[in-house]
Order: sequence, then C-alpha cells, then structure tokens
Amino acid sequence: MSTSARAVVWDVDGVLLGTYDGTHRLYIDVVEQKLGVHTEIFHEKIWDGRYEPCLIGKANSKDMIYDALAEIGKEEHAEWYLNHWLNSKDELSEATFSLKNKVDLPHYLGTNQCKMRGTYFWENLGFKDQFMGMFASGFLGARKPEVGFFEAAHAGIVGQQGEVQPEEVIFFDDMLENIEGAKKFGWKAFHFEGVETAQSVFERLKLL
Repeated sequence: MSTSARAVVWDVDGVLLGTYDGTHRLYIDVVEQKLGVHTEIFHEKIWDGRYEPCLIGKANSKDMIYDALAEIGKEEHAEWYLNHWLNSKDELSEATFSLKNKVDLPHYLGTNQCKMRGTYFWENLGFKDQFMGMFASGFLGARKPEVGFFEAAHAGIVGQQGEVQPEEVIFFDDMLENIEGAKKFGWKAFHFEGVETAQSVFERLKLL
C-alpha cells in the first residue's frame, strides 16, 4: 500500500531513548541505590503531580527538583540528580536512528518534556543535527495527549513544509494514550514497541 506522507514525528523517551524498562524509568531506579530513598517515595515527591506544571512551561523543573530533594533531606545530591536525569546519551537507540535515516522525509521530535530537558536533548544529544524541529510540551504549553499539543505541533510542521494535512503525518509513540490523542487529531499514529514497529510501518507505506 502506498501513501502520501509529508513528515514523521517521533516521541523521545521510550522510542529514541531507551529510558523505560516496563513501567519504571531506568534513571529513577538508580536513585534508590545512590540516595537510599525508595523509588516510590522519590516518585511521589517529584513525578506525581509536581512535575506537571513544568511539562507545560508553567514551572521551573530545576527549582522543583531542588525543592523536592530538600524536603527529603537530600538537597546535596540535587546537582548529581539533574546531571543523571539529563544525561541519557548512552541510551540512544542506534537501530531506530539508523532506520530513521533511511526514510527521506522531514523528521521531527514530538515529546512531553519541560523546557530544560527538551533544550538539553536538542543541544547536547545531536538531535538538532538530525531533526527539522522539536515540539516539546514545555514550549507548546500543552502536553500529549491533549489536542492542543497536536494542533501546535502540526502548525509548526505546516510553517516549515507548507500545506500538510494531518493524515500526511506519521507519528510514533510508546504510550497508547498519546497514540489515541494523535489519531483523534488525524495523524497516522502507531504504537511503538521497538524498531520493528517503525520498520513495518515504513515498509507497508512504501517509504523504504
């Protein structure tokens, strides 16, 4: 089956970066060993609710992390955690990047990231050299699976590529709720379960 495709949008965590192992982030699991704090307590302090405003650009993630660690008496480790959280370069999926480079279309990032982490990825992981642009929730003011995220991201693609219909955008994400949000907007969205997912999609759409 052939298709009209004008752009590909990739999620970051769990797709381009292998930072998930089941339902647990690998970089959070290390915290238990380093700080002696149970992962669930750390999750509650930082990731359960407190991080949400950062994801849509309404709070500063660095300040949030420092405050959260201070509350559990671990503020001296705040800088270490920031570096650990940001530096995921070793987890880059080489197989996915190799496949991406075979598809002759504009490629973009579509990710739920605060401004700090999104900027770090773009500037330090080589993303700015391999992608046409990054749509990060912290800069868009909306997060996946909200329609506002996809509206803003699609407007960014149109701004660069000219008139592009939603059904001409291919999207990969490892979270089912984000796939559903993208489909409702009209993107061709696929649940990413490994590089084989993207390989199969590109072959079916005759893009390889």
